[in-house]
Amino acid sequence: MSALRADLPRAEMAGFAGAVAAAAAEFNAEAYGNLRTASGDEREELDRLTDLTESLSELWSDMHAAYLGQQPS
Repeated sequence: MSALRADLPRAEMAGFAGAVAAAAAEFNAEAYGNLRTASGDEREELDRLTDLTESLSELWSDMHAAYLGQQPS
């Protein structure tokens, strides 16, 4: 949010969004990896978590694409 308030150039915003998108994708991949090996209550919680991490990963990826002037996926 501070980057938005600072009115940074579009290229810098794309860089920030890309870094967050990459971190979100990595976290999402880790959550899915843990889901595959989980069981019981842990699996149920990880299933809910992966629903959220997938949405966040897609959101940041779309924001990154938008700052680059590309069509979001």
